[in-house]
Amino acid sequence: MSPKQLVRTLGFAPILMLGIGGTMGAGVFVLTGHAAGLVGPAVILAFLLAGLQSLPNSLSYAELASSFPIAGGGYAYVSLATTGIVPFGVGWVSWFSNMFYAALAALGAAYSLQVFLPFLPISLTAMTLIVLFTLISIRGSQEVGRTQVLLTGFLLGSLLLFVVLGMALPGGFSWTVFNSAGGFFIHNGWLENMVRLFQTVTMVNVLFVGYEVIAQVAEEAKSPEKNVPRAIAATIFLCALVYVAVGFVALGILPLETLGSSSTPLSDAAGLFLGRWGTLGLGLAGIVASVTSLNTALLGAARVALALGRDGYLPSFFARIHPRLKTPLPAILITGAVTAFAAAPADEVFLSYITNFGFMLLVFSTNVSVILLRRKYPDHERPFRTPWYPVTPLLGCLGIIVVEVFTEPRALVVGLALIGMGAVVYLLRRPVGRAVEIAVQTLEVARHEILVPLANPLSAKGLLRLAVILGYARESATLVALSVVRIPVTTPLEQAQEVLERDENGHKALLRQAADYAYKQGVPIRTLLRAARSVSSGILGVAEARPGVGLILMGWLITWAAERGDGVGEGEAAFGPLLR
Repeated sequence: MSPKQLVRTLGFAPILMLGIGGTMGAGVFVLTGHAAGLVGPAVILAFLLAGLQSLPNSLSYAELASSFPIAGGGYAYVSLATTGIVPFGVGWVSWFSNMFYAALAALGAAYSLQVFLPFLPISLTAMTLIVLFTLISIRGSQEVGRTQVLLTGFLLGSLLLFVVLGMALPGGFSWTVFNSAGGFFIHNGWLENMVRLFQTVTMVNVLFVGYEVIAQVAEEAKSPEKNVPRAIAATIFLCALVYVAVGFVALGILPLETLGSSSTPLSDAAGLFLGRWGTLGLGLAGIVASVTSLNTALLGAARVALALGRDGYLPSFFARIHPRLKTPLPAILITGAVTAFAAAPADEVFLSYITNFGFMLLVFSTNVSVILLRRKYPDHERPFRTPWYPVTPLLGCLGIIVVEVFTEPRALVVGLALIGMGAVVYLLRRPVGRAVEIAVQTLEVARHEILVPLANPLSAKGLLRLAVILGYARESATLVALSVVRIPVTTPLEQAQEVLERDENGHKALLRQAADYAYKQGVPIRTLLRAARSVSSGILGVAEARPGVGLILMGWLITWAAERGDGVGEGEAAFGPLLR
């Protein structure tokens, strides 16, 4: 197995629990009441429609995750299918969606904590939790399948007890309370009921995105061609079943007015038939669900920012790894700050809509990627194929468009504004990135940089291993992985540089491998791709432009190019052989 691959340790049960845990997080404890307040007993139909709308999307993820079992989820698939602004846009939206979901989870934890400590202010508590888990992320964190099984098992057990005991015990479910709203649909007129229903579907749609979590860990799955599709399908059906059961029981315990205005509906309902212990028990389950979602979302958001920095879409300091903590410190800090800002207004309904808006754009792009990758790699082995292709991914796209029509106007405005901001960032990334890089070099001129020119994958591994050892020896050292591409004199260098940075190529892939290796070893690294007339001039130009470079580590075979007699200069003969 290649050293850059993750170890396949997750069987069906851990993968399923990752999907259910990622799906059944803070939302079910916070949004059930708000959703019921919008449509009354029809919230049951809203849960079923949301699950049905998610089914074709999940089938697209099942095909891609089993056919391309790589880490990264939707962003990785879109990057395989397209280049340029499209993968950047998907990564940008994914980054913000994870941050908004983390803010929603923090608010869910704050409301659940208020069950135990009623005096706690919601906004301040949520922001404090975000700061706390940001610090935990800085210290380093690792997902463990067994832990996720235990946590998700606890959540499922708590919700199962709520349903069973709520139906069986005195003070629990009552048809009188269930029917007190006046019928299954509570609004006047067919049109108003349908509009409210689809608004609710949009709100609760975020409760069915666990298949994205499964896709993100596909590279660590045993037998991904079997376990990933099964886990994705099972996640959708099990979560829909649990949501329907929980909503049904809650509607039969709490009057609709009380249920619709509560941010802790399950705890309030459990308190009526289990007393104080029921309130505390469901409050504890809400805390566990929320902090698990918060931690996962923060880690996921920071990973996306790190990937965008590595791929050159964001300034390179996003990809910087702290030499001692071995975590992407700048990415984590910026992610935590934006998440805390998003949680400050304490508007969980808005956060659910804006989170759903972002995730649905990501899922829409993934559906399109299924079609593009079928055409781009027609002979690629696909253990699971989306049934009724291409109707299924197109239905998924159509369903997303229909659902997003009913999103909250504020969420739509903010979402479109973020997309516009992303377009500006994409257009300005080169000049701003270079300005930031120059400023960083000026501030860190005293720090040692080890320049490692790379081009031959066979020699790159050994050079990187030696560079990492030297990086350990120099505590403040930063590796600079460089790939130089020779450009003919007939092509302007600036034009060639733009093409290199825009299009996918083997040089970029080699630099990503170098960054992954250094990241795993805990050594900070930057990657550079340069167009030059010759390899030697490219290396020397970078070394002269970076005042922090104190060492150039490279392959050396002086006779090979000279013996070919192909007219290269002395410097090229010295630098070229292992750099081609």
